Amino acid sequence: MKTLCVRNCLFSLAVLAAASIAPAGAYPPDNAAVLYYRAILVYEKPEGAILDNLSAMIKDGAPASEESKRFLAKQRHVVQSVSTAAEIKLCDWGHDYSEGFAMLLPGLADMRNIARIVLADGVKALHDGDSKTAAQRCITTYKMSRHLKTEVLINNLVGIAMESMAQSVAQQILARRVDMAILDLLKRDLAQIELDHVPLEHCMRMEMKWVLDQPREKLLAAGESLWPENVDLNFVDKSVAYYSKKMDDYISALRLPYKKATSQIDKLHGDMEADAKARPEAAMSQAIIPALKKAYSLNTKAHTSRNALRAAIEIYRISARTGRLPDRLPPNLPQDMFSGKAFDYEVTSTGFTLRCQEVNQDSRKIEEYAFALPK
Repeated sequence: MKTLCVRNCLFSLAVLAAASIAPAGAYPPDNAAVLYYRAILVYEKPEGAILDNLSAMIKDGAPASEESKRFLAKQRHVVQSVSTAAEIKLCDWGHDYSEGFAMLLPGLADMRNIARIVLADGVKALHDGDSKTAAQRCITTYKMSRHLKTEVLINNLVGIAMESMAQSVAQQILARRVDMAILDLLKRDLAQIELDHVPLEHCMRMEMKWVLDQPREKLLAAGESLWPENVDLNFVDKSVAYYSKKMDDYISALRLPYKKATSQIDKLHGDMEADAKARPEAAMSQAIIPALKKAYSLNTKAHTSRNALRAAIEIYRISARTGRLPDRLPPNLPQDMFSGKAFDYEVTSTGFTLRCQEVNQDSRKIEEYAFALPK
């Protein structure tokens, strides 16, 4: 149960976000965040057996329990609200970026819960024979993720988790006998969503800006646990200069091909760890620079997963036209971002698999995506 304080805080943020954007009474508003905040205020959080069932529906295509059916029926207004929000171009969450790392980010867990509701509603529709609604729920979730994935790193990571759930449901849809119109809908909308991708470099630059824009006195007070005794503002200046140079090095690494980038990130982390032992001004950087290799691998995997889904849709379209899977992967499809090359393609007894050509350096495994054909 959400506290009244949190509800009032979120409501105030929604009002502030909308105030300068849309005239009173306008619907839908010009700012998608207004509708998302409203949904956060009124949705019912799935818990216990309902949460377990919704998760199983999304992951494995399990049928909805009677309890989940009643729950989803009560959330129709929430699904409708976020479906409308997902189609609005502007999404200003009203965050106070001047607060830097102390900035409050309400609603992240709620957005993930609402995505579960939207997708489970899609799986229920799929079981009822309504593939179009199921596809629309997937696209809505991808668009919700697009709105959530700003230059704030934690927002991006929550958005990636939402996309992973949407991909699972999309694969369930493709395993059913769907017509070309649904395949075309998925192809068009996923391609458009890909254009709105926020690179990890933008998140790093935002974090860098937060630090560089902070008054040195504020950094000195905030970093008491990091600094040696009796430091002054000159020491803070040296720490910020070290941080700025190190962040520039990390951002440059992100422009390399994935395997080279992760190797360079490992080297930079090692250098920074050694510096922190010998140079006190490196302590701040070691404390606040994120675990970039993991974040970069997660972003690369998310990009690769979207590309695998888009490539698979092309294969399903060929199968729908010709009645059979192609013998080899068609040219010019979205690529495996771990290698920067086309996916390996294998026809299987149940459908086909798209496989990456380079290892995910975080999980230490080759990512692969299995797609089933209708039985």
